[in-house]
Amino acid sequence: MAFIKFKKEILFLALLLSFSLATHFLFLGHPSEVVFDEYHYGKFVNGYLEGKYFYNIHPPLATQLITLGGWLDGYQTPKFSFETIGGVFSDSSYLGLRFFPALAGSLIPLALYFFLKSIGAPFRAAFLAGALISLDNALLAQSRLALPDSILLLLGILGLGFFFLGRRNNYKTIFLLFAGIFFALSFSVKWTGFAFLGLAGVITLFDLIKILFLSSFRAVAFPLIKSFLFLFLIPIAIYFEIYNIHFALLPNPGPGNPYMSKEFNEGNLTNMEKFIEINQINYTINKGFAATHPYGSKWYTWPFMSRPIYYWNNDGATEKIYFLGNPVVWWGSTLTLLLLPILLFFKQLWKERIVLILAAGYIVSFVPFLIVSRVMFLYHYLIPLIFAVSLFAYLATTIKPRYAKILSLLLALAALISFFYFAPLTYGFPLDKAQFENRMWLSTWP
Repeated sequence: MAFIKFKKEILFLALLLSFSLATHFLFLGHPSEVVFDEYHYGKFVNGYLEGKYFYNIHPPLATQLITLGGWLDGYQTPKFSFETIGGVFSDSSYLGLRFFPALAGSLIPLALYFFLKSIGAPFRAAFLAGALISLDNALLAQSRLALPDSILLLLGILGLGFFFLGRRNNYKTIFLLFAGIFFALSFSVKWTGFAFLGLAGVITLFDLIKILFLSSFRAVAFPLIKSFLFLFLIPIAIYFEIYNIHFALLPNPGPGNPYMSKEFNEGNLTNMEKFIEINQINYTINKGFAATHPYGSKWYTWPFMSRPIYYWNNDGATEKIYFLGNPVVWWGSTLTLLLLPILLFFKQLWKERIVLILAAGYIVSFVPFLIVSRVMFLYHYLIPLIFAVSLFAYLATTIKPRYAKILSLLLALAALISFFYFAPLTYGFPLDKAQFENRMWLSTWP
């Protein structure tokens, strides 16, 4: 019986992966034009290929992977200038630039399943969360372009999966090692990846305090050393090595040099000194970035998806791409968050370990944005969204177990219908004026 159940679960996961791969890789070449921030990342790729120093406000791992994808597909010398959004690609090698983001996006549903299983969620809840994430139009749109966010999410979620797997096995060393590696790779894409490590740090601190109160400092000393090694020292070392690769690939002067000091540009610094300087500059620029953008949005609007981002349109304006989430997925998860305080009290969910972990993940990943003054966008909500959707799926399948199966099916079906309805704005398929306006449900969307 257990074997049959296992085979059934594998079949469902295979179907989920197949669907996710299909939605990410079908029509990957459309549009054959520069879309949104591909304008920036394409220039960074050219910088790597020419060895000309460039400056990126984010750490370099995603750009390195995007470059690798292009190089493997024949984009081995700069072919496109990336001078304007909408610039036309002259051959098919641009597809390689989108390969690793699309692959990462395809794997996120399975990674989310792995993470939820590692914290003890039942199969139905973990699978539903993966299915809902696979049906989110915003994440799909972001994953099909040469952009870093899907890579960030995949690596961070895998880090959490290995961390909680290790925690369930008395903080087993091998799992902590993998967790530390994936956490490091995640915040080597963007600093927002620290949210995943932050959740692990909060949980570890809670466990250490619990051990200390129940026994002694001697009992907590070894776990403390292991945590410090695998969740701090090793990630920092990996982060530094990724910058070493960055410096090695950029030996020549380039457009990024004006951002750096005379000592940096003259080659008088060690790699460690360069590493410290560039991270200090990143922090300063992120903190003081005062530019505005017509599609920027405030953090308190993100859960309600009130301001999506207009990414691309063709000359005839019949084809458009929006960073616009699936309303069933997005608003369903937001409703869950709004009801959570009531459920914590009346349903005594404060006793539910899984709910507390997911709620902590949402808080750790969302609250830091409250003090950020620079212009921000809806895609900054993607990490909190992962935890919100996980809570949505878990509570939908566990609060009323008798109705869990039918509710899961109804939610998946509603999300699927909504996904296909908004898919033209995800893929850039033609819509006439009336069809487009029918999809602009809120006045703040166009």
